[in-house]
Amino acid sequence: MPPPLPQGFIPSTTAQQGLWVIVPAAGSGQRFTQSLPPTTPAAFQAISNKVLLPLPTGRSVLEEVIFRLGCTPCVTGIVVLSSQENQSAIANRLANPLKPLIPLDKRFILTQGGNTRRASVLAGLEAITLADATAQWVGIHDAARPMIDTAWLEAAFIDLKQLLGTKGVVGLCAGTKVQDTVKACVHPSASNGMMMPVITHTVDRTPLWQVQTPQLFSFSALRYAHQTVDTNISATDDAQLIELAHAGGVVIKQAASSNVKLTTWDDYQFLRHLTG
Repeated sequence: MPPPLPQGFIPSTTAQQGLWVIVPAAGSGQRFTQSLPPTTPAAFQAISNKVLLPLPTGRSVLEEVIFRLGCTPCVTGIVVLSSQENQSAIANRLANPLKPLIPLDKRFILTQGGNTRRASVLAGLEAITLADATAQWVGIHDAARPMIDTAWLEAAFIDLKQLLGTKGVVGLCAGTKVQDTVKACVHPSASNGMMMPVITHTVDRTPLWQVQTPQLFSFSALRYAHQTVDTNISATDDAQLIELAHAGGVVIKQAASSNVKLTTWDDYQFLRHLTG
């Protein structure tokens, strides 16, 4: 059972406000760069950030994310966090008047992210606080997951509003049940002469899920978690910060099968196939 909720930060379960979505896009994309084959066309190698790569839809990866979020009725506003070196390039792409990405009734903020994903999300929370003092709900979505399912997001937001406060629930994440057999291994080292990991035992996969984004939260619960957990702790996602802050429980909703993350060149080829 989730821990009891801290007092004073959980919004009313009858709140009707829409969802702000934070899109961290300030990462370096080193794994993508390292995955590029020698035959990669120079035009692709010259692109400074993987989320600026083009898709067959006529939009870049990041533009596809923004476009789909803008098409989701429950989304009130979008905050994109970019690195300083990519901010101008992203701003220029999003400013094309011939290809508007965001409906006029949606709010949009482009601002500088931090050196870590956590710092970028916190910057996004601060930007929302300044733009909308009444914000009750916030989502986090990877800039590298362009195939976000708008119907899934709409249903997930309804689920969270219905569950909020039930047994301490303050958040909902996309995820997939682990289907493959999982092994714990000893990593290779020069001392034992082994070049590959050695299996030590089989891990029970019954309770295991792989978590993705979108991740949706009570705005005040997530802000509380970011403010409470030691800044030296580098959490891999925002649900982990909720856990560490004992700020409530987070449930998992089965993700859409198309919710692929762009990490390697092969992922990019697959995304081109999905959007072609």
